[in-house]
Amino acid sequence: MASTEVCWEDGKSSKADVLVAFDEAIHDGVNVILASFGSPPPLVPLLDSSLDIGSFHAMKKGISVVLLAGNNGPDPLFVLNVIP
Repeated sequence: MASTEVCWEDGKSSKADVLVAFDEAIHDGVNVILASFGSPPPLVPLLDSSLDIGSFHAMKKGISVVLLAGNNGPDPLFVLNVIP
């Protein structure tokens, strides 16, 4: 098990922080990456999303990536994750 922190005290992170975390996990030889944060709608173009880029890179190395769905409201229809 490995843990990498990508969010700062204000809860924000940069694209570079996220990509470095994916690279560290890949280098550490993990089998699964769990990214417990996501993006609200609308969809971000694939080449602009660090989560898309990092998860695709991990997938190409045979690593399963799990991205959580956020809860954006009281109705079950509001549970979503816009990242493929």
